[in-house]
Amino acid sequence: MPHTRSKTPSSYISGWGMSVPEKIITNQHFSSYLETTNDWIMERTGIKERRFAEVGVGTSEFAASSADLAIVRAGLSKDQIDGVIVATITPDYSFPSVACLVQEKLQLKKGFAFDLGAACGGFVYALTVADSMIAKGIAKNILVIGVDLMSKVTDQNDRSTAILFGDGGGAVVLSATTPETGDRGILSSAIYADGDHSDILGAYCGTKNPYTQENIAKGEHYLKMNGREVFKIAVRTLTESSLESLNKASLTINDLDWVIAHQANQRILTAVAEKLAIDQDKMLSNVERYGNTSAGSIPILLSESIDQGVVKQDDIVILTGVGGGMTWGAVTVRI
Repeated sequence: MPHTRSKTPSSYISGWGMSVPEKIITNQHFSSYLETTNDWIMERTGIKERRFAEVGVGTSEFAASSADLAIVRAGLSKDQIDGVIVATITPDYSFPSVACLVQEKLQLKKGFAFDLGAACGGFVYALTVADSMIAKGIAKNILVIGVDLMSKVTDQNDRSTAILFGDGGGAVVLSATTPETGDRGILSSAIYADGDHSDILGAYCGTKNPYTQENIAKGEHYLKMNGREVFKIAVRTLTESSLESLNKASLTINDLDWVIAHQANQRILTAVAEKLAIDQDKMLSNVERYGNTSAGSIPILLSESIDQGVVKQDDIVILTGVGGGMTWGAVTVRI
């Protein structure tokens, strides 16, 4: 069953931040050793460049730096943070969690910390969980982070996937609403999953298929994707969950200011805008510069859009994502 929310906000986005590697990987990098060109990549994906983390740099670095900025923008002290939720599928280690590493890096001395794995749909899931916890009075201020280093789990010799993915993350502080925040906040959520599609997108090493020398030599630890099937499911589920979330908030497409969708590729974004019958300008995008950063894509774009003055206070925004599992969902928020 989907998660449902009341129409009265319990939490709002009080702070935001993003962090990406400095190293820029252009399409020319791939055309230098793969059978591809800049024009071919741009035509099929809309991606011009992406960022790659250096060897030895972990996911927690970008999680912590984006979270630190979000705390500052929220005007909070670190001892006011009650918990950390990190949406990621590329943790530094099997355990401890990235969330616990963020606690250590930022010296957050109280509250809970855990990771959530829903692939590219992870940030929407994490927001929904954090909003529910605040509504229940478990916490007042929660760091919600979406971050992935997809270059670490992608076969750089596989043309079908290497060109798509990049690294980075973003964070928000989700805070309990007050009389002063009015009707700003998370208005509704709709999250789903369908395990029948678990075989079309994933990295299939783990306890069932261990990380052995043989498996690694065969590249079984790398991400595998059926792009055609993912595209069809992504367009349908991003559209349906966005409309459902709007309906739960008693809003219509005409009330909508912006859509911030998972930045998988530009063709998906264009198709979803058409299905929603909205102007393409309302479908915000930075996929050209960052590629697909999985759980990081929505908070990176949200943070950039606020910083650039595109998304403003009181704007109605849909945040919607879809990822391996398959998982998907949408959150409607008044910024």
